[in-house]
Amino acid sequence: MRTIRKVFMLFAVFILIMNAWILFNVYDVNNNETNALRTTGGSAIYEAKTSFKVKTLQCIEVKFKLDNEMIIESEYSHLLTLFDELGDVCIDVKMDRERFLVIEWASDAIKTIDLGNIEKKQGIRANDWITLTINCDAKEKTLDVYINGINIEKYTRHLVNSMNIEKINFGGYGGTGFLKGFAGEIGSVKMWNDVQNYFDVIYSENHQATIKKEKLIGEWHFTEKIDSNVGILDLSSNQYDIKVAEDELDWVDECDIPQNYDYSMVAIPDTQILTFHYQPNFTMMTRWIKENVEKEKIAFVMHLGDIENDCTDEQFIFAAQCMDTLNNAVPYSISIGNHDYQDLARKVRDSSLYNKYFPLSKFQKNGTYAGTFEEDKSDNTYYMFTVSGVKYLIFALEFAPRSEVLSWASEIVQKNSDYRVIVTTHAYLNENVNYRDEHHFEQSGEIGSSAKQVWDNLLSRSENVMMLLCGHVGSIPYKYRLDDGINGNKVAQIMSDLSSFGDKTEGAILVMKFYEEEEVMRFYIYSPSRDQYLLIDNTYGEVDFS
Repeated sequence: MRTIRKVFMLFAVFILIMNAWILFNVYDVNNNETNALRTTGGSAIYEAKTSFKVKTLQCIEVKFKLDNEMIIESEYSHLLTLFDELGDVCIDVKMDRERFLVIEWASDAIKTIDLGNIEKKQGIRANDWITLTINCDAKEKTLDVYINGINIEKYTRHLVNSMNIEKINFGGYGGTGFLKGFAGEIGSVKMWNDVQNYFDVIYSENHQATIKKEKLIGEWHFTEKIDSNVGILDLSSNQYDIKVAEDELDWVDECDIPQNYDYSMVAIPDTQILTFHYQPNFTMMTRWIKENVEKEKIAFVMHLGDIENDCTDEQFIFAAQCMDTLNNAVPYSISIGNHDYQDLARKVRDSSLYNKYFPLSKFQKNGTYAGTFEEDKSDNTYYMFTVSGVKYLIFALEFAPRSEVLSWASEIVQKNSDYRVIVTTHAYLNENVNYRDEHHFEQSGEIGSSAKQVWDNLLSRSENVMMLLCGHVGSIPYKYRLDDGINGNKVAQIMSDLSSFGDKTEGAILVMKFYEEEEVMRFYIYSPSRDQYLLIDNTYGEVDFS
């Protein structure tokens, strides 16, 4: 019995010594690191030079530190983001504006951690290096989060670590033109396709050359001075070397789009950031539309959703004031976005606050309103008008429309076969212009449709459907696809969202010009705050409906 007690006491002492060594030895060394990737202000975001082929990922380690006065200009400041072959996010490690660490694994919001509280508990000082380790064990159905070697969270649920990862970005979300970097510094990143045990996590820093080297997917160490032509070498055997991501946006002072158009329509992509950041840009955007209705021959305006960000009275009030600028100037519609629901986790479809500030009565006054799916709710509405002798039927549908909403809209379309139909819904395409495969609001029993279901059950069915407009993906100025409906008609599906590009771009709009004789629609991005045009590949977009 005495022997057992002695062994137990020795083991307890050993554990105490090891924890002390972790806190005061290993991570004190970390704080002496001088070379790091600084991405504050978007000065350097990195991406893999070649396609990043990874099917199993079980452990990530990121060494980083935050600036003393961390300012996150967008909704999140991203340390590391991994995408699958469809362009959807697999894993995202990011900070929000309140100093909370958010970890998304397999497109599921796994954990939100109060990093400020952790720093106080561990005695982490300002500008100290922090080593974050994320361990995903699919067999045990656990996700463990370590800060400086101490397990601070254990999350248990059905988890996956089998993902077809094909793209990785360091220090920023990394979509087209999205060069807003992480608000701090990144020292190194490592990834393994095996679970790290407790002692692997402890010893990783001092034994990086020997700890499960054969299971290492990639290892990158950042320095302040990096040859942009060379980039950063991957120290693993996989050679996933990385390079500086390039800003692909091309803003110009003039656009040579032909001026013999018959009329225009305007789409307003996600304005969520504009309700708490760069607010003057939201004001300038709707004011420009109002002041240019006659000059630009604007017949209708469509907001693509996420009109605000946090579903608060304050943000809705500001958004409503901006949109009210268009009252009596030009008719408009709004498709409710995921950020416009009370439940931001998308489990319950509660649009009560949205309807408080954008009631049905607001849309009934614009002269084109024709009906709604639910009495006294503005979640799903449609509008009818004629311009240049062309009849239009426009639907503003909810985020992830319910199947009964699609049936309702399809019936109206079929009854009005002499009208051209345009549909707006907030989320439809991903950044690779593939259909988003998402279902939401399971808890409330009002499950939303996937994009493919929207196509099959509404867009493809009638020959008078010509276009769908969507937003949601905050790194896409505009992209589109053109598909044939079952009756041979061409249906353009256009995505535009500039909600994550910063103060110089927030508040840009999608302007569509219609040329009836040519049977063509041409479009471009215009920023009232910059008074510039955004061209992709040195030209404007064009859709041929002939």
